[in-house]
Amino acid sequence: MTGLSASSVTLPVADAERQYLDATRRGEDLAPPGTLHLAILRSPYAHARLARVDVEGARDCPGVVAVHTGAELAEEWTTVPFPAEPGPPVPAELRVPPRLPIAVDTVRFVGEPVAVVAATSGYAAVDALDAIEIDYEPLPPIRDVEEALAPDAPSVHDSAPGNRCFLHRQAHGHYESAREHADVVLARQLRHPWPLATDDPPPSVVVDVDDAHGTYTVWSDTRDPDQVRDVLAHITGVPVTGLRVLTPGPVGTRDPAAEPYAEDAVALLLARKLGRPTTWSATGGEARPRDARHDDLVQEVEICARRDGTILGLRLHQLVAVGAYLSPVSPRGLGFAELGPYLVDAHELRCTGVFTTTPPTTRLGPDTAAATFAIERIIDELAAELGLDPVVLRRRNWAEPRFDAVTTRALELVDYDELRRRRRDQESSAVRLGIGLTTTTRRRPTDARRQSSERPEGPSASVRVLPTGRVEVVTAAAAFGHGHLATFARVVADTLEVPLQDVRVVPADTPHSPAPGSASDARMLVLGGMAVLRASERVIEGARSAAARTLGCRLEELRYGRGAFHTRRAPHRSVSLRALATTPLTGHGVAPDVATDKEPVDADHTTGDVHAAHVAAVEVDTETGVVDVLTYAVVDDTDTPLGLTAVRDGVILGIGRALVGTSGQDAESPADLRCCGPPGIVEGPAATARPAVPEPLAERLGGEAPPEVGSGRPNPVLLEEADQRRAAALTAVPAVVNAVADALRPLGVRDLVPPCTPDRVWRAIQAARADQSPSPVPGRGETEGEVGDRP
Repeated sequence: MTGLSASSVTLPVADAERQYLDATRRGEDLAPPGTLHLAILRSPYAHARLARVDVEGARDCPGVVAVHTGAELAEEWTTVPFPAEPGPPVPAELRVPPRLPIAVDTVRFVGEPVAVVAATSGYAAVDALDAIEIDYEPLPPIRDVEEALAPDAPSVHDSAPGNRCFLHRQAHGHYESAREHADVVLARQLRHPWPLATDDPPPSVVVDVDDAHGTYTVWSDTRDPDQVRDVLAHITGVPVTGLRVLTPGPVGTRDPAAEPYAEDAVALLLARKLGRPTTWSATGGEARPRDARHDDLVQEVEICARRDGTILGLRLHQLVAVGAYLSPVSPRGLGFAELGPYLVDAHELRCTGVFTTTPPTTRLGPDTAAATFAIERIIDELAAELGLDPVVLRRRNWAEPRFDAVTTRALELVDYDELRRRRRDQESSAVRLGIGLTTTTRRRPTDARRQSSERPEGPSASVRVLPTGRVEVVTAAAAFGHGHLATFARVVADTLEVPLQDVRVVPADTPHSPAPGSASDARMLVLGGMAVLRASERVIEGARSAAARTLGCRLEELRYGRGAFHTRRAPHRSVSLRALATTPLTGHGVAPDVATDKEPVDADHTTGDVHAAHVAAVEVDTETGVVDVLTYAVVDDTDTPLGLTAVRDGVILGIGRALVGTSGQDAESPADLRCCGPPGIVEGPAATARPAVPEPLAERLGGEAPPEVGSGRPNPVLLEEADQRRAAALTAVPAVVNAVADALRPLGVRDLVPPCTPDRVWRAIQAARADQSPSPVPGRGETEGEVGDRP
């Protein structure tokens, strides 16, 4: 048996319907009788002083129980802790200004809470907000890192002069020496289209009060209930032992490591203060400015090389806006990144965090994504500067020869030579063809977990067979709508070879879950799934002794299959897990039961880096700025033969990020808030056109047969697809941007700011045409280097 049978079946209709209905549950659906509804008044200014906050009128409104300002509650809670999770080493010059859930005297981003109303109904609470009178004294806003670092810029926080939050450094070799010996030094300033987290549907929270025991139950749409519990206990002073946090269902997509929303702490504090259950649910309009993240990441990258293309050194300085406050998952590790498949003797990487008057930033995706984008972009720019084909330049700088096979196959899939010919033929046309390439190396999540000295990243799990014969899986993973719990059930059913309907998965619940652990959606599937898989295998191993005693045979004679143990000498004799689970009730044996599984996965099947090559070809209409993807190919050398559908899905997501997706916030007012689309003011033609995207071509080199489940060898085939999807999405972004840049380079376009929407592309073309500077740089590899050239 290959261990794929249960994983290939769908959930029962009833379970699928339940998951769909769960996705629509809101806080008011879970609130117990007598719950107070909260409404929060938010700042319409990005930066302002609170001159006067008068809430007396709101306290007289019908149905209102309490109204509080930040100044009134300032002494009843403490600041949001930092850091709230294991992370990169503490950076130099780290400044962490205090942050309270409700502003006291100054607001620093649009949507920051200013006052809260508790009422007997949601309508009464919202109506009372209109009775609150506030006088704002506007202060100069700072919406990007350039403004924040200007010599005359106002300070977002008095404790952070110059608006600098942190500085990370990493260096290898001597870059200045390499620069002195280089024939070519090329510098570019880039902006990374940073994917950022938003909530859909809007978030909600419910807090119930147990007066008899002095405890509180919090329903929060989080992926890490343990961390929410710890942070809420820190902010409000409620003992950790008096807090129970659980996830009611897939009601949100909040980043797992992000600190609890301010509203979580507000709801808990008012529940304790008023002695009644409380609930808060964001409206769509309320959540939109509140969840917007200002994707301001400026990359100053410099590369030095010999004339033959040998790269001698790389310098990368990243300026990232952390927002008004430093979040526990702010991009403080962006400067620490690997160089992927390239051998570079000298490199310097720095990352500077900058305060701006925008919402606190939480990342979506690994810290290395931004550095990968910068490295792949500057390598293509260097190839153009040297007149080399980008394929040739990459091959001359790879750290290992094995990378060539993957790239060669990707080039074959798109017919690279034919694309080059078409590109030359279209250089005088209004529709230009461009080719983009990225070659990256990523570490598998189980490897990253093994090499970490911090607490295990992934959620733990325990599996037991109940006396009823059903299997109970208890996991620290939360249910947030991505199908993780259904996958865990399938893995257990497949490993134990029992009916899928007999498996029950219990999601994260702080008092009852195994040891805590958090992960992103991709890593939760991999690491949490691995924990479930190993715990399931331990059930089989733990039941062997009881099965041997029941069947009267030696352990080595036992075989397991179809949910039961058999003996080699008498295959007709068997004992099922269901039967073994009932033996404690009659005084015989021990029921299978497995403790928490938090050990690192050390199976050799999950080790090693994965190399991938992405090739994109696009056509750019220079009159309208519209970009269409002609073809896209991705090949990697992972040793699992499945998951190509996930890779294709990731590529399509990455194409969307490169050509369409963005988020941004106006510095002055939420009225001009722009999320997930082109800029609010557009002048170029076809500004809102959407690109044509073909089905990506995906192949995998290698691909040994998946190991047999239950053989003692973990089977990551079923669990790594989410990580493959994320890796493909992040790698596709620079591939597509490189292709657009390649098409526009003969026109003199040098400053291309992704996402490459029609409006941005059209503006870049117009700026290049109006530029009276010397002739543009040459096109792709016209002077030296064919595809067949080898290092």
